[in-house]
This record gives sequence, C-alpha cells and structure tokens, in this order.
Amino acid sequence: MEPLKIICILLILVSLGQAEEIIFFADDHYKSVSEILLNASATNPALQPGDSILRISIANQGRIEELIPISSSNSSDDILQEQREEMKSSMAMEVRAALQSTGPIQVTSGAQHIAILPAGEARELQFNISIDRRASGWYDLPLQVDYVRQVDVSVSDGEAFPSASHQTRA
Repeated sequence: MEPLKIICILLILVSLGQAEEIIFFADDHYKSVSEILLNASATNPALQPGDSILRISIANQGRIEELIPISSSNSSDDILQEQREEMKSSMAMEVRAALQSTGPIQVTSGAQHIAILPAGEARELQFNISIDRRASGWYDLPLQVDYVRQVDVSVSDGEAFPSASHQTRA
C-alpha cells in the first residue's frame, strides 16, 4: 500500500476513536489530532447573603495528541507555517460563558467573554449575583459555555486558510 493511503486510513481510524473532526484540504501538509477540554469550577463556592460576586475559573485542559505529516510537496515556508498554525487546534477561541439564575440566586450580570484560552491555561470570570436572605443549602447554577476551535488549516503561498467549528457545553 502507498504511504499516503496508509496515513489516510490511520487518520480515519484515529478520528473514529477520538470523535474528532478531520477535514482534508487537497494541499494539506500536516494534520493535528487534538481536543479541547474545558473545566469550570467556582473559586469561592460558599457564599453568604450579601455576597455579590461569584468567581468561576475556566481551565482548558485540552491538548494536541499528535501532529501528523501528510505531504511535503509545497515550499518549506508554507509547510513550516502550516505546522505552526496546526498547533493552535487545542486553543479555545471566542469563549462565551453565561451563568444562569436558579431559585433564590439571581445572576445580575451578562455573559463573560474570553478571546483566546490556550491549552494548559485558565482564566477567572466574575459574575454579579443576588442571593435571597432566606436562601440556605447548595444550589446548582448552570453555566453554558460556547467556544470556537480550529479544526484544520491549509497554507498556500504564505496565506493560511483556517477552518473552525463552534462548540457548546453546559
């Protein structure tokens, strides 16, 4: 079997096991197999009546599993640029986090925005809240997180053409 066919079969098998989106451009030089894993947790989970700010840390624990060379048929500058661009596939972009009110806890601020959250990094968000004086016990506050991720990139004549995918997590 030709090496390119073997690589394509392996990529398909990897994509099925990882549930990854793999897009092939005709002149791809590299393919990355990666994931974005966003975790959120309250940094001040025990609030009292009168407390008005809930702090939530969002961490991107995603990673690049593998960077697979596909072709070396274009200029070395294009190949190196595509390699650098493919490394951005584990980065969460345009992250939007919206905390929702529940029971006696009312969220009084809107959604928070993070332009870029690279793998291995975390950001703290602050939400304004109002707690009813009669509140007691634990309350779940749903956090909806939307983000965009790069699923592939192709470089031709020094110009990058990224392909992105929108994701939502609750």
